[in-house]
Amino acid sequence: MTDMGEMSTRLSGGERQRVGIARVLLKHPDIIVMDEPTSSLDALHEKELLNTLKNNYRDVTVIIVSHRMSTLADCTRLLKMENGKIVEA
Repeated sequence: MTDMGEMSTRLSGGERQRVGIARVLLKHPDIIVMDEPTSSLDALHEKELLNTLKNNYRDVTVIIVSHRMSTLADCTRLLKMENGKIVEA
C-alpha cells in the first residue's frame, strides 16, 4: 500500500489528477464534464485516459474543455469559444 500522506500531499499533480478522474469514472455518471483533464498528465496517461473514455463510456455524455487539440481528436462535436461566445460549431 502506498502512503499518500495527509490530504495526498505526497502525490504529484498528475497523480492527484488521475485519482480525481478515476473517482469520477468509477461512478459511471450519465454526464462527465472535464476541464483540461490531461493538463498534468504525460502523453502515455493522456492516451490511456482518452482510450478509456472512448471504449468504455460510449453511453455517457462527456464534455471536455481543452486547449490541446490532441485531447479533442476523438470528440464527435467541437465548439470553439472566444471571449465567452461560441464562434465555431
